[in-house]
Amino acid sequence: MDLFGPYAGQRVVGQLISYDLKRDVALVYFRAPGPIAAIRLASSGYQVRKGERVASVGCDNGKDPAAHYSYVTSLNRYAGPPNLQVAGQPTEGRSGGGLFTADGLVIGVCNARDPQDQEGFYAALETICAQLDDAHMAFAYQSPKGYEGLSGTAPLMAGTNAPPMGAADASSGFAFFHAQRFP
Repeated sequence: MDLFGPYAGQRVVGQLISYDLKRDVALVYFRAPGPIAAIRLASSGYQVRKGERVASVGCDNGKDPAAHYSYVTSLNRYAGPPNLQVAGQPTEGRSGGGLFTADGLVIGVCNARDPQDQEGFYAALETICAQLDDAHMAFAYQSPKGYEGLSGTAPLMAGTNAPPMGAADASSGFAFFHAQRFP
């Protein structure tokens, strides 16, 4: 895996924790060469709304990570695991990148693009939580005792700070990935 942000240009080996091709989500563990900031996964009860402003982070055609700002156009449009559709077709290289709320909480992972509708297809928060449950990692989205004061947030996942709305660029090292990258 290539790292960005303070460790740009460094490559680390990732270890596959779990993946599910039906959900199209995988979890990967990696050891960073030093401290990294955390990104927050929205709590399992977070309700994404149609029209909600979001930011996606990914590497357009292999370039450095960049944030794209958009909005949710539909919820669970397709049969199967919970999914989101977002205005604006992602370019190649954005698969596996995070989808963030205006508050910087992870609510999805980029899976694919829909050229006909010019939209992006994302694994929804419920899909991510189900994958974490299967890997016995529910702590990543459950609020520990005394943590309830931070509305809508859950514990952390690896990465650097999520992009605030209006930021030009952001770097990330996500613990979630597009499952089709793995055999």
